[in-house]
Amino acid sequence: MAGEQRESCKQPTHSAFGKISTLFPKHTHFDPSEQGMLHFEHEYNHYTITARLAATSGALGCEFLRRMCAVLKISQDHVIYAFSAAMAAVATVESGSTVVFETVDALGGQVTHEGTTLDSLDFSRVNPATGPVAIAGAQPGDALLVEILDIVTADHGVMLAVPNLGILGDRVSTPSTKVVAIGGQTVTFNQWSLPKQPMIGVIGTAPQTGSVPCGTPSDHGGNMDTKDIRAGASIYLPVFQPGGLLAMGDVHAAMADGEVCGAGVECSADITVRVHRVPGFAIQRPLIVTQEAMMAVASAETIEAAAKMALEQIVQFLVDKEHLSFNDAYMLCSLVVDMRISQLVDPLLTVRAVLPQTYLTAPLHL
Repeated sequence: MAGEQRESCKQPTHSAFGKISTLFPKHTHFDPSEQGMLHFEHEYNHYTITARLAATSGALGCEFLRRMCAVLKISQDHVIYAFSAAMAAVATVESGSTVVFETVDALGGQVTHEGTTLDSLDFSRVNPATGPVAIAGAQPGDALLVEILDIVTADHGVMLAVPNLGILGDRVSTPSTKVVAIGGQTVTFNQWSLPKQPMIGVIGTAPQTGSVPCGTPSDHGGNMDTKDIRAGASIYLPVFQPGGLLAMGDVHAAMADGEVCGAGVECSADITVRVHRVPGFAIQRPLIVTQEAMMAVASAETIEAAAKMALEQIVQFLVDKEHLSFNDAYMLCSLVVDMRISQLVDPLLTVRAVLPQTYLTAPLHL
């Protein structure tokens, strides 16, 4: 029995270590000489916090360390409904900081049961994004690199079928609402258990001019509804205003390319990110980076226009960074770049051009 207890202690330690070292990679180490204790050191506002975490602490210990280290958490009380060139930051952080964005679902938390009717909703509260947060020193001509570390969803989400919403909205005669259970690894829709794949629907920075509703994607990001924006991926966003002004929301526990009915499994979530200023990396619109690929994301009134914009960004990247001629870059893209639809239901339509990282001499940082 004692041997079994020692073995059961060992696994939570490594699990905890893996999760903590993901959040704080430079400050965590495992010391086997101390009977399975995690050593943790984190600098915060010029103070060094040191802790030891017992092997049996597991997930609770991870949450304790997250709270202890006072990682900045932006409450869902701080939301915007449009990305504006003139919006003010609710907080400013240094480059390299870890921030948790507490988000509410795209319907503003108003759908609590399947009997909720559309005429009862306050549409001024639809598509909130939490933030914005300024990154110290970020200036126009820079980029923000946002590493998506974790997305923790609520235990349920909602879906809607609404007349005139989505590709076949003209065939929906009566609106319907569905509450969808979200588990640890799956979401339950009717009799089907589907993979849980949380992703961020809305993420962006302040635009160059004017104001863009959170429900609309554009060069600043916004409502791109791109399922690759998930934990383990990173996204580069252009900086058009001092500080960049980062905000995000509209998490889906599951969604397919296209979002054809106008909704994924819409849910509230806590999003943990690490954000960096990338000086002089001037990009026109967002770039997503995964272990496998770099993706240029573009939104326009037509699929053809969005596809052209996304492909142009990939071709120009190959010309500038890989020193290919335009013709060679263009031909290479015809061989290896996949054009994928992100969403077909927002005021502007979104396409991504996907270039495998293996064709880059120096792959973009995750």
